[in-house]
Order: sequence, then structure tokens, then C-alpha cells
Amino acid sequence: MIKSKVDLQTGANYFLIIVAAGLVITLLAGWLASSKQLSSTNRSKLQQTSSSLQSYAAESYILARQYQEGRTTDNYAKISAIKFQHAVASLNNQLQDQPVEHDAAQPANEVSKQATALQKSLSDLSRLPDKQKTAELVKKIKSIEEKIAAIR
Repeated sequence: MIKSKVDLQTGANYFLIIVAAGLVITLLAGWLASSKQLSSTNRSKLQQTSSSLQSYAAESYILARQYQEGRTTDNYAKISAIKFQHAVASLNNQLQDQPVEHDAAQPANEVSKQATALQKSLSDLSRLPDKQKTAELVKKIKSIEEKIAAIR
């Protein structure tokens, strides 16, 4: 009777160890699979980010033109430029914070470079520059939009 109780406890202990090891292995496999999927920027994610940045560049170009032509208030131009700048910064931070797959590394660097240039232009626009500086910003923002489109 005592021997069968000891055998039963030993068997139960082995069973618990096997179940625990199986759970640990399952959790590790799940973590590895999900971290691989979520942590790297591939061509598809890069195209989505580029598309969003190109949209912000196009909207920024329209805003700069409206400001240049006096078709918007100073307050609207300033607030819109700041909002666009923050949105572009957020996208750029997401791009820079994630590891990039090898085949997307060069385009990702170029997209980030253009996003930084767009942020700077929007910062300049939010300061409500004079007509000459605004004309330069309009050209610069249009150029950035075209460069982003070429990367995609």
C-alpha cells in the first residue's frame, strides 16, 4: 500500500513536470512567432507608411499653397501645420523604432529622411513665414512629396 502511494505521487509529479514543460515550450513558440511578425518592417508596411507620408506631404503642399495665396487664416495654417508635423513625426518614429528587413532597409532610410525633411518644412510653415520663404517651402514640400512617391 505504501509503495503504490509513493509510485502514484511520483507518477503525478512526472505528469506535472511534463505538462509544465509543454506549457513553457508552447508559450515560447507563440512569443517567438508573434515577435517575428510584429517587430520587423517589410516592404508591405513600408509601402503603407510611405503612402501615409505622401498623403501628409500632399495635404501640406495644399496648405502651404493656400497660405501663400492668402486663402487661409494664419491661425488655421499654424495649427494645421503643427498637427501635420506631429502626425509625420509619429509615423517616422514608428518607422525608426522597428527593425527593418534587409530588402527594405535602403527604402526605409530614404522614407525616414524625407519624413524628417517634411517635419522641418512643416515646422517652418507653422512659424508663418513671409511670402518669399513660403514660396520656397511650397517648392520644397512638393519636392518631398514627389520623392516619397518615387520610393513607393
